[in-house]
Amino acid sequence: MLLRSRLHRVGRLRRGRAQPGRLPCLSAGPRDQLRAQQHLSRPRNPGRHPGEAGGRLLLGAAQPGLMARFIPPLRVSSGRSPAETRVLQWLSRLGDEWTVLHSLGVLNHSFKRWAEADALVVGPPGLVVLEVKGGRVARRQGVWEFTDRFGRVTRKREGPFDQAGGAHGAIRRHLVDHGALRRDQCSGWAVALPDVTLAGRAPDVLEEVLLDASSEWSAPEVVLTRWCRHWGDRSRAASPLAPEDVAAVVETLRVDLDLRPSLSLLADEVDEELTRVTTEQERVLRAAEDNPRLAVAGRAGTGKTMLALAEARRLADEGGRVLLTCSSAPLASRLGLALQDAPGIDVRTPAHLLTAAGPDHYDAVVVDEAQDLGAGWQDVVDTRARGGVEAGTWRLFLDPAQDLVGAGVDMASTLPASTTRMSLTLNCRNTRQIAVMASMLTRTELDAVAPVLGPEVVMHWWSDPSNQDRLLAAELQDLVDVLPPARVAVLTHRPMTAARRAALSRLAGVHLAGLEERRTDAVVVATAEEFKGLEAVAVLVADVESLDRATDRRHAYVACTRARVRLTVFLHEAVREGYQAGAAWFGGVVTRRSARRGLQPY
Repeated sequence: MLLRSRLHRVGRLRRGRAQPGRLPCLSAGPRDQLRAQQHLSRPRNPGRHPGEAGGRLLLGAAQPGLMARFIPPLRVSSGRSPAETRVLQWLSRLGDEWTVLHSLGVLNHSFKRWAEADALVVGPPGLVVLEVKGGRVARRQGVWEFTDRFGRVTRKREGPFDQAGGAHGAIRRHLVDHGALRRDQCSGWAVALPDVTLAGRAPDVLEEVLLDASSEWSAPEVVLTRWCRHWGDRSRAASPLAPEDVAAVVETLRVDLDLRPSLSLLADEVDEELTRVTTEQERVLRAAEDNPRLAVAGRAGTGKTMLALAEARRLADEGGRVLLTCSSAPLASRLGLALQDAPGIDVRTPAHLLTAAGPDHYDAVVVDEAQDLGAGWQDVVDTRARGGVEAGTWRLFLDPAQDLVGAGVDMASTLPASTTRMSLTLNCRNTRQIAVMASMLTRTELDAVAPVLGPEVVMHWWSDPSNQDRLLAAELQDLVDVLPPARVAVLTHRPMTAARRAALSRLAGVHLAGLEERRTDAVVVATAEEFKGLEAVAVLVADVESLDRATDRRHAYVACTRARVRLTVFLHEAVREGYQAGAAWFGGVVTRRSARRGLQPY
C-alpha cells in the first residue's frame, strides 16, 4: 500500500492535555529490566552497560555515519534475549568495514557445532566468535548454571568460554578448508556477560577476552582489535584481513548457512516493527482532544499524514464538518480514497477550494504538508474555519525540510501564541539505513530516531543515461520477482517521458504506470513532489544528477524518505564529490552529538 491509516483507536485513547507553547518530550516506552542475582556473579553496573539510551539503538561517533553490515539485518523484535539485543546494539556502532553474522542458533544446523555461536564478527583485524550469556550466571562444583529472564535454569558442564572456544575452532577449520581464511590470518573468540560481573575466577575463565558488567564497554572497534591482537600474539596467526578477505569469509559463511532472507518476508517483518512504533503518535492524538489549535512538526517518516487522517476522522466523529487540505493533488487524491467511507470530511487542495462547491465554513480544518503553503495556511484557515486562526479549531502538520514549492517561511513565526506545539521524534516509516542515507545525501539533520534496522541501501553510479536505465531495469526485475509491483515505486526529479517509460517497461518486463492510473499490477513512476505523503516498500530514486542546490537536495530528501524497507539510489558521477561531502558532514553531526551528550540515539 502507498498510504496507510493505522491509528483508528482514537476513541479508546485516554484523554491527556498538552500545555500551549510547549514541546512535549515524546519518547519510546521503557525497555525490559533485568536483575542478576548474587552467586558467582554480581548485578551489572548500569553506568557501563552496552547499548543503553532509553532502549533505542545507538550509533557511535567512531564512523562517519556508515554502520556495520548485519546478516541477517538487525531488527528490534526477533525473539532474542535482552542481553543479546544489547550486545548487538553495541556492535552496531562499528563502521561499514565490519560484518556481523548473528542469530545463527535459530537455524536448523544442529549438526554444525559452530552454528551455536551467538555472533560472528568479521573486520580488518580478524574474525571473532562471540558467545553471549544474559541473566544470572553461576558455577557450583564444576557445573555452570544459567538462569534466564523467565527464571528457567539450565545446567551445563561446558561453560561459555568452552562453548566460544569450541565454536571458534570449528568455524576456523571450516573457513581454512574452504580457502576463505589463510592459516596466518587472525581469528579468535570472546565472551560477553552484559548482565553480571564475575565475582570469582575459574581456570576456564579467560579475562583478556571477557566483557562483563564491570568492563568498560568502549568503542567496539577498539575492543575487537584488542581481542584480535591477543589471539594473534597467542597463536602467531596475526595477519589482518583485507576487504576481499572479509568478503570471502562472509560469503562462505552466508552461503553455507543460507542467510539470504527473502525481501518479501523481510519487508513484512520490518513493516510489522515499524507499525509498532506509534506511541508518540497516540500521545499527539490525546493532546489534540483538548487543544483546539495544534501545530505538529516532524521529519519525514514520523507519521504526520497518518495523524492528519486520524485527526480528521476523530473531529468528524464528533459531529463536525471537517476540511482536510494539502497542496499536493496526488496526495489529496489518496487521502480522499482513504476517507471515502468517512462522511463529513471534504478533502481539497487550496486551488480546488477556489472553484469547488461545498460549505463556506468548516467546524475544523486539518492542513497536511503545511510547510508548502508557507504563511498562506493562515488564509486557508481564516476563510474556511469557523472562528478563523485566532478562535477556530485547526491542526497543522509540517516538515520544513520538505518545502518543495519554495515557500521558504519560518513556520514557527506564523503561529499565534495560543497554538499548542508538538514535535514528533520517532521515525515510524523508514529503517535506520534509509534515514541515514537520506541525511548523508542531502545534508539534512534528521531529528527523528529511526529504531528499526533493515536491508542496506543499494547505490548505483552512472554517467550515461542508457546505462542508468539498464541498471534500473535490472533492479526492477529483481524487485518484482519478490514483491508485488504495487509495492515498488520509481521516483525522479522531473516527470519521466512517455517514451522513456515505455522503453524502460520493455527492458524490465514490468508494467510502469503513473499515480493517476492507480494500477495494482504496475510499478508506480512519479516525481518526488507527486509522491509526497506517500510511501512504498521499495523505492528506486533515479536521475540524481545534482546535489549542489538546496532544491536538489530537498527533492532527494523527499524521494529517499518515501521508502519503507528497501532504497536504491542511482547517482550520476557528477555528484560523487557532493555525496562524499555529505558523508563527511554527517560524520561531523554524529561527532558533535557524541561530544555534547555522549552516545545518543540517531
